[in-house]
Amino acid sequence: MGNLKVSIKNEFKYLMNRADNLSLRRRRYFGKYSFKQPFDKLFILGSGLTINELTESQFNHINQYSSVAVNFFMVHPFRPNFYFIEISRNHEDREMYFHNLSLRSDFDQIDKFYCFRKEDDGLDERLTDLFDPARLYSYSLLKMGNYGRRFNYQKLLSKYYHTKFNNRFFTPQDYFDRVLNNVSSIERLCQFGLQGGAKEIIFCGVDLNKTDCFYDSADFIPYLDFKIPYRRYKDKKVHTTNDKSEVNFTVEEFLISLTELVDTKFYVSSANSKLSNFMPVYDFGENEQ
Repeated sequence: MGNLKVSIKNEFKYLMNRADNLSLRRRRYFGKYSFKQPFDKLFILGSGLTINELTESQFNHINQYSSVAVNFFMVHPFRPNFYFIEISRNHEDREMYFHNLSLRSDFDQIDKFYCFRKEDDGLDERLTDLFDPARLYSYSLLKMGNYGRRFNYQKLLSKYYHTKFNNRFFTPQDYFDRVLNNVSSIERLCQFGLQGGAKEIIFCGVDLNKTDCFYDSADFIPYLDFKIPYRRYKDKKVHTTNDKSEVNFTVEEFLISLTELVDTKFYVSSANSKLSNFMPVYDFGENEQ
């Protein structure tokens, strides 16, 4: 990991040093849009088993700040401020996903970002049937000019962007995607937090050292008629995105490099997460004071 880590850190530094040279180009392209920074502190909510360690008072604390969730977290009764929709290529999983989303009528009140591939035609129409289009955004890569060879640019863009620019959150740059061979949900949510101006990011239910999810627990009882996904990888010891046999650059390596390179402070909610090996555990009690 040593040589790879040095290489990645050097790449990060190069990209971030070059960023200032692109500021004028970004302003010209994105200046017509309305920007906002919706959070200083962001809780990233994964589906790991340690979600079950959070108490009601701790969820109340999270609710005082901004939070973003992804994938099958929607079967948890907590409602985040933002939600990322990533659709599986597996037909059964996809239908299960849409079924579960259809039960979350309260999600209509939050901003949702969907990440589709070009071959996923028609999925955005299914989402607009479920939710208010004004709360749905496409999260897509955008390359501009010659810089596209070296940089990827990301924007969060309303489906009806020609008429709905007011109070939208756009992101003109992405410094990290190029060095990752496997784009994970956590990597994407980190980008979202950093590009939104978060000074603190707290990971909840992001374990990496195990594949069990909070809904795999015998104590978990769905509060709606949710369909719980089958655990295809339940026999794996680590999450797929943190398995060196599956990816060239693991999520753990990405997060370690990121914590050393940006000013944002990173925390993890549980000492039982592998992230606690290189991140401090967030003190809910101290932050309540």
